[in-house]
Amino acid sequence: MDYLDKLQAAEDEAREREEAKETHRKPAAVAEEPSKHSITIIGCIKTETGWYRLGFDEATKTLVPLEKV
Repeated sequence: MDYLDKLQAAEDEAREREEAKETHRKPAAVAEEPSKHSITIIGCIKTETGWYRLGFDEATKTLVPLEKV
């Protein structure tokens, strides 16, 4: 059983190291994601580059062009 316990401990340690690396990388990935506050879609607007869906950002109280239609 000693050998199996050592193997299990080594496997657990390796898993913990991988999880720590992933956790360390996640904040950078989260920072790249758009904020998850509520945006209400109002309609469409025409700009110089084409038509876009228009939304109202509840957190900043601003109008936001979302995606090209």
